[in-house]
Amino acid sequence: MGVLAKRRVPQQYAKPLYDQCPKYSEGLLVASRLINTRYEVIEPLPSLSSLDVRVYKARDTIEGRVVTAWVFELSEFPTGSRERMTQVENARFYTQLSCTNLAPIYSVEDNGDTGELCIVSEYVNGISLRERIRRVAPFSLAVAVDIAIGVGTALVATHEAGFTCGTVSRDSVLIASNGTVKLVGLFCSGNPAGENNSAAAADTVKSISTIGEMIYNMLTATDVSEMRGDVDTVSPRIVVPELPMAIDGLVAKCLIDDSSVRYRSVSDVVHDLKAIREALRMNKSLSWSPLESRPAHRAARMEAGISFATPVTMGPPVPPHDASVTPPIANRTSSAISDKEQRVMEKDASDSLGVAIKVLLVVVVIALAGLVFFGSKFFAVPKDVTVPRLVGLTFDEANAEAAKQSFKIVEGNSDYNSIWPENQIYQQDPPAGHLIKAGRSVTVLRSLGPRLLTVPDLVGGTADRATRELQEAEFPAGTSTEDFSETIPVGIVLTQDPPANSKAERDTTVKYVVSKGKQPPDVPTGVDAQPQGDDRVEISWSPSPRASTYVLTRDQDGDSKVLAQTWKDTKFTDTGLTPDTSYSYTVQATNAAGSSDPSDPALVITPSKITATPVMPNNVEVSPPSGDTTHGSSMSATTDGTSTGSSARMRQFVIRFRVPRHPRGDRRVQFEVQDATGSTLMYDETHQAGDRIAEPITAFGNKITFRIFLDTKLVKQQTL
Repeated sequence: MGVLAKRRVPQQYAKPLYDQCPKYSEGLLVASRLINTRYEVIEPLPSLSSLDVRVYKARDTIEGRVVTAWVFELSEFPTGSRERMTQVENARFYTQLSCTNLAPIYSVEDNGDTGELCIVSEYVNGISLRERIRRVAPFSLAVAVDIAIGVGTALVATHEAGFTCGTVSRDSVLIASNGTVKLVGLFCSGNPAGENNSAAAADTVKSISTIGEMIYNMLTATDVSEMRGDVDTVSPRIVVPELPMAIDGLVAKCLIDDSSVRYRSVSDVVHDLKAIREALRMNKSLSWSPLESRPAHRAARMEAGISFATPVTMGPPVPPHDASVTPPIANRTSSAISDKEQRVMEKDASDSLGVAIKVLLVVVVIALAGLVFFGSKFFAVPKDVTVPRLVGLTFDEANAEAAKQSFKIVEGNSDYNSIWPENQIYQQDPPAGHLIKAGRSVTVLRSLGPRLLTVPDLVGGTADRATRELQEAEFPAGTSTEDFSETIPVGIVLTQDPPANSKAERDTTVKYVVSKGKQPPDVPTGVDAQPQGDDRVEISWSPSPRASTYVLTRDQDGDSKVLAQTWKDTKFTDTGLTPDTSYSYTVQATNAAGSSDPSDPALVITPSKITATPVMPNNVEVSPPSGDTTHGSSMSATTDGTSTGSSARMRQFVIRFRVPRHPRGDRRVQFEVQDATGSTLMYDETHQAGDRIAEPITAFGNKITFRIFLDTKLVKQQTL
């Protein structure tokens, strides 16, 4: 993909792709750009047309498949114009074609905003016929015929659907990695033929010539584009004398200028090509030629299994009945036969017997000849075959060559090989030039590709791109984990193991770490709420790591209210509260990456005024009952709370308390009183949320402190 293709830049959806990549030859295309906001460009492909069209290998972000995007520049035709509508309609006509040898069109998208027409078709992973010819031509006859049949089948399907094919070049023919022949880009130069018979006829002639030129090029490694005229001029046997007459005549019949001799349709060419392929498979004669029509050649074609349309021959007409005509002898009575006629009949019978004997002798001779012929076939010693050079061929090409030479291919213990490309044969036994009997086997070893592969560079790309690059590099799917990063955006690969551009076994699982972006702050801890009177509460908490600000929320019986946002301090005072009311407070920490979860709630109950109901005047002195030693020695108390040492003032109160409604469930309520006699737990009961309690309390002294505990936690304290 190149160095520039790995540069990471922001995606831009509004600008046309051409503004970002003005020229393919300059290598300015940057990966991850989008066409029509849907197709992510992977790399540019060579254009197959002289038109203003750009071709890209792209990924459909919706379907998740690799496609070929053909982008036409139609900005000179405004949206809605007749010319533009014609271009779009013609492109959509080709979506109707369905053939194994045609790359299907998935969609036709007219982008009026950018002035582009985008045609999306199947991506064929293979090489062009031009490149294949450059590498390995001349081809074996079997391989050339198979490719020509694939091209012809695609052209026939196009013509039968009512379309013209336009210019079909060797760049338009792609041989996929599995050997399938695919024809691409017909919509670049072809159009619907409609009722234009002259255009269709001219396109047929051009298609027939194209097939002939391709076959000639594949078999001879020579270009025939400028050769025209008589049959001898375009004969491939001049270059390769061992080619059979059948393929020589087929090429000549495709390229000859005489329309009365030239093929009339592409389907006729495909028919003869299939006959040649069948003859190769069945080891039948190829001494016939499509240019010849003599009986000898007709018989050779019949031996090869090629069908002919046999004309129906009618006998001479029967003359009308005439009574004057003498009826046949068989219909006359014996008494009416003369001696002369009798002698003639006897002579005819003798002659007929002689003819029958002669015919019988001929049949016997033919039967004996056939017996001798088939016996010789059965007991004949197989002919010798010179083993051809198979090293450098693909496995399929080697099998085709074996079928042609009447021997078999057996694969040995093939292994990885860093020198020979995958699926190419790197060793054969016996070697080229050795003689073997027909039908014997040649053992070959084919390369499984290099054992060590180059690890792709995943760092800086997205997780989806990492998966695709591992697949294209023939590694198994990697394993990914996530981690936070203060500098790398979410979804981008941070690190990988093994490192980029290192060598690793092809079954190595590459591990990589994907960024989760910046890390949010931790949840605040140590949240505490303390009443500061009956109408205010102070909330405090510990600083949270990575926190910039805080959000404080108050909850009362399910009714939540945000008290502060972007609060930078770790302390807050909530005012204007209702006495004797339960409140719950939570704190969230925030930073640029987001917010933490809420903290554990801090529960608090605002104090209420405790109503004390004296039973006696404060200045009345009360002594303990005689004999009562519960409180030790008797005491007395004055209004200022000082002890007299002999008596104490008794005071009576009522503690009223409502159990908070939140949270629900059983709650433990405790009342503790501290008076002149000391601290005493006066009340310890379990209540439901929302219960109201009114408990009378008796205490001694002028200064009495009341404490209320909820679930053993102090929630109220008051001194009277």
